Amino acid sequence: MDDDRRTQSARPFPKRLRLGWQAWEATVGYIALEHAPDATLTVSLTPSEGVVLWAAALVWGDKQERVEGCVSLPAALNELWQRVAVNHVIFKTLEAAARQPIGYDDDQWLDEPTEAIFSRLVAVTATIFKDDWQLLLIYRPVETPEERVHIRLIARQNSVLWGGRGVTLRDACRNLYLNATPVFKHYMAQGDD
Repeated sequence: MDDDRRTQSARPFPKRLRLGWQAWEATVGYIALEHAPDATLTVSLTPSEGVVLWAAALVWGDKQERVEGCVSLPAALNELWQRVAVNHVIFKTLEAAARQPIGYDDDQWLDEPTEAIFSRLVAVTATIFKDDWQLLLIYRPVETPEERVHIRLIARQNSVLWGGRGVTLRDACRNLYLNATPVFKHYMAQGDD
């Protein structure tokens, strides 16, 4: 048989995920399977002198990386991945590494509906609670889909505590909105009191 006509076995290379947030979910899932089942990605937003600062952390087993003082979600997650990639060997194969969260433009992190509800949640929270609030987003690749994404609102010197959860970030934001609507209405009615 001619060498040019031989069938070569080659596995298809995994397709790059469309959004940076999806790539992070896949990466944390990989870490949970291959390194430590407690792998957790945490993102927090806190107001500081008129701007919102972002922090992000990745924790698995006895390892941890964290970044603070970033100006956006893409900046925080890009900087976090750079730190992780420099300090740790995460992926065991080139196929697995194809899904790492790198190379995404700032507008390629969240889909439009998720970006819209997340931005609205931040805007409403900032309007109502001024400079005394924090949003905390937690992603864990657990078996129960509804428990994978948690988002918490902490405000008024920790006297306001509300949470939401869901299969996706969008679901968790919607759930937080639903849960926190009474507190939003209460503090909007109070105004600056």
